[in-house]
Amino acid sequence: MKTTGSRSGRELLLRLLVAALGGYAWAALAGVTLSWGLPWCCGWSRAQGVLTGSLSSVVFYLLAVVWAFSTHRLHLALLISALLWGVMLGWVY
Repeated sequence: MKTTGSRSGRELLLRLLVAALGGYAWAALAGVTLSWGLPWCCGWSRAQGVLTGSLSSVVFYLLAVVWAFSTHRLHLALLISALLWGVMLGWVY
């Protein structure tokens, strides 16, 4: 497989995994945290907090995907993705 530029196939696969799995973890944590925190700190109703948290989680997912493909430090992206998954799984279990 011929690669263009400086990215190899393995690096591209790792970036895809970081974007997909790390982005999901970041979006899920941000959505749950905002859904829980906004009614508590801002005095909103629960429905407003859940709606805002759900809609903003899409933005967090997009930011994670953009960051996964723009960073030069792939190992740092992998580490942060693993830490986010650890936090999310620790929170659930």
